[in-house]
Amino acid sequence: MPKPGISRRAFARTLGLAALTAPFARVPKAFAEGSGFAKRLVIFFSPNGTVHEYWRPSGTRRDVQFAPGSILEPLSDWKDELVICSGIDFKGVSNHSDGMANMLTGGRGVMSSTDGRSVDQYIADEIGDATPFRALNLGVHTSAWGQGDQTRMNYSSGGEYVTPNDDPVSVYGNVFAGLNLSPGEVDRTLQRRRSILDNAVAELGELERRLTGTEREKLQQHITSIRTVERRLQGSPTVACSLPEPVDRIDLTDHSLFPLVGDIQTDLMVNALACDLTRVATIQWSHTVSPVRFEWIGESSNHHELSHFDHSSETSKQRYVAAERWFSEQFAALLTKLANRPEPDGEG
Repeated sequence: MPKPGISRRAFARTLGLAALTAPFARVPKAFAEGSGFAKRLVIFFSPNGTVHEYWRPSGTRRDVQFAPGSILEPLSDWKDELVICSGIDFKGVSNHSDGMANMLTGGRGVMSSTDGRSVDQYIADEIGDATPFRALNLGVHTSAWGQGDQTRMNYSSGGEYVTPNDDPVSVYGNVFAGLNLSPGEVDRTLQRRRSILDNAVAELGELERRLTGTEREKLQQHITSIRTVERRLQGSPTVACSLPEPVDRIDLTDHSLFPLVGDIQTDLMVNALACDLTRVATIQWSHTVSPVRFEWIGESSNHHELSHFDHSSETSKQRYVAAERWFSEQFAALLTKLANRPEPDGEG
């Protein structure tokens, strides 16, 4: 509690001295501790289940192995960084549309009896004020069947869809428009932000001396967070944050362009994260009962048809394994792109 003579209203007003200080008021303590780097959430979705015998890793917890030809083999370079979970199941929920609607909400139906937010929206509500975009929800061919529980995984509340943006041109315009500043403009912007932060820290320091206990500790966390931002501004932002090339218009109904659209969307998402435009991002590749034909791996069947493989036929099974390995390759590409984009302090 503030000491007598400092009202909660005055305390809150002082905390709002600089626009960049306000977001930290809602950030959970776990997000303010550790290395000082921003914590981020990225969710990557691919549909229609898996072939468990070709998905499950071998070895031990300390020495995980992805067998040759297995679905996760494309992630071998990342195996020491991964935690592979199995045995997770829905309770009282079937697959297909119910599974799609509840996998990120933990609900028991399309209209969840709980709060109904998906985990990305929950975290965005907690930390989203720290960035221009509270969350970035991207899609790759998610809306050919319109908007419904079969095509949506993000929910702001029970039954309230958050529609992913399938159009890279639209994503580029919404997220990166107006950010193409000249070097001089960048320098002036950084200097202005440093000045705001310096003034905020000075005034917050005055308030800190008048507080005790929990309120003093909270304020010290605010000041530490501001100093972290200052250190990042002193680094070279161009190392981590570079604007992507403008995106050309793409026929979003052409299934053969599924890999291209996904690659562009991934690049846009990574750029947005590197520029700290958002710290919560999801990329949804198609949806349950996916109609996308995997022509680029030599398949004429769509992904859903492949998922209903003949369990007695190894040939039928391997066709679906090939499609699932392709998704693992896309996830590995995402990890590589993220690792190659350093924090402003210089680490990936």
